[in-house]
Amino acid sequence: PHNNFCLISNSYDVTPEKEKDCVMMGSLVASAKASLGVIKSKRDLLKVKASVSRKGLEYLRAIENESGIIRMNNFSIIITPNIMAKKVKSTVGLGDCISSIAFVSETI
Repeated sequence: PHNNFCLISNSYDVTPEKEKDCVMMGSLVASAKASLGVIKSKRDLLKVKASVSRKGLEYLRAIENESGIIRMNNFSIIITPNIMAKKVKSTVGLGDCISSIAFVSETI
């Protein structure tokens, strides 16, 4: 629960750096949904008390790759620490929230 993992082809139109930002945006929105239960506006994202998972950052340091991007021949592995809500009202649909926001963010 402390990290997100994403695998993308190196021939994909989105760079690993951009994809990493998209996954982090998804994690931010998911933490808001977990904290509030429902997101009604963009302003709700600013109300959330959340922080980057300290354990997730430790895992990145342990693999000696704080950038979170591991480039292979034909694909890249992207690892991001989760953004954890301080108080949780709901956990339903958080994975869908992360992946859908990451996907939509690619077009922005």
